[in-house]
Amino acid sequence: MFRKMQMCWMMLALALPTFAAGCGGEEEAAPDFVDPVEPEAPEEEPMVEEEIELTEEDIPIAADFEEAAEAEITEENYASVLDQIEAELGPEEE
Repeated sequence: MFRKMQMCWMMLALALPTFAAGCGGEEEAAPDFVDPVEPEAPEEEPMVEEEIELTEEDIPIAADFEEAAEAEITEENYASVLDQIEAELGPEEE
């Protein structure tokens, strides 16, 4: 019993100065907290989606490019043009 009481007093003697050192000293001033103010955003007009009417002439198809391709692509340069087109399209995915 005496041993337990002695152990408790020793622990108290070691813990008390530790607590006192942590609690003592100069007090730090608490930071001043200011409520955040949200900046006022200018009122924006809602976006209006315009309806666009497309006709068949507006949509490009292969026939639209045939004339230009026939003029630009020849038997001598078809391989390089084909390589260029494949590079633009990117690698094939399987």
